Amino acid sequence: MLYHWTDTAPIKEDQPVSAPHDPTAAAAAAAEEPGHSALVSIERAPYLSTVYARNHRIAADEPRAMGGGDAGPTPYELLLASIGACKLITLRMYADRKGWPMESATIALSHTRAGAGTDLREFITAELELSGPLSPEQRARLAEIADRCPVHRTLSGDLTLSTTLVDDSSGQA
Repeated sequence: MLYHWTDTAPIKEDQPVSAPHDPTAAAAAAAEEPGHSALVSIERAPYLSTVYARNHRIAADEPRAMGGGDAGPTPYELLLASIGACKLITLRMYADRKGWPMESATIALSHTRAGAGTDLREFITAELELSGPLSPEQRARLAEIADRCPVHRTLSGDLTLSTTLVDDSSGQA
């Protein structure tokens, strides 16, 4: 069962999003390995999409030059941000667990394409900057660990991406 964004409670800036509850989905999720989900909706505004994840709401849009309203990051920018956030969260967890003096970390990501047709290749590059009195060995290990974050592993692993069309429950043709 899918939910339309109007099925969720109105979002106020100082209150969390109230996601709809589906007991069958909750039972199915409990029977499987824990996963993650997001609900994304689009209305009539060109390209402006609203992303709902847990109790958060994020706007996604295209730049004005592409016909959008530039009301939020593009889908590729959100993808890069997800990868970067996962890498840095993973580094923070690892450094803290090891007691290493990583004061901060910053990562800059970019997405490019090369070639065309069947020769098209896509690249995501990340430049990692670590701050703190880390030894060269600690810095090298943290760079290795960054590539082991769950999102990086999901995207570089055996990923199947599928879309299923569900019936429109509004009764509109």
